[in-house]
Amino acid sequence: MRMQGFCQRIHESRFASSHIEIIETYNDYALTYQKVKAVLERIPKIKGIYMANHSVSGCVEAIRAVGRQGEIRVISHDLTDETKRLLQKGEIDFTIAQDIYRQGYRPLLYCVNIYSRTWNRDQIKTSRLLRLSVRKI
Repeated sequence: MRMQGFCQRIHESRFASSHIEIIETYNDYALTYQKVKAVLERIPKIKGIYMANHSVSGCVEAIRAVGRQGEIRVISHDLTDETKRLLQKGEIDFTIAQDIYRQGYRPLLYCVNIYSRTWNRDQIKTSRLLRLSVRKI
């Protein structure tokens, strides 16, 4: 989904498809390192890399290996301990943070708030699971 959304926006901005190099690395550090390094050696004019997976450290290591740190902009996803470290060191420029806990917790909290404000709990027949979830919050 991340890559699909990214490519859609790039195409909408009329960015030439011939200037986009997409590689699959499957969240594998070694594979990311190898493939990113190979692309950087083959296409030395690359100015930016968008990492849609967690192997951003392999990407950064490949940039270091070809001596291009500080020249290539790197955008990643998820604010992990590793991306925090890379951000602090200036090795990635931007990360799109996703708080998985909040993504799961907030919708349930909103449902509970709506439920408790607009309905009389005694009048609503709910499943045992929903009632237990409501009580835990």
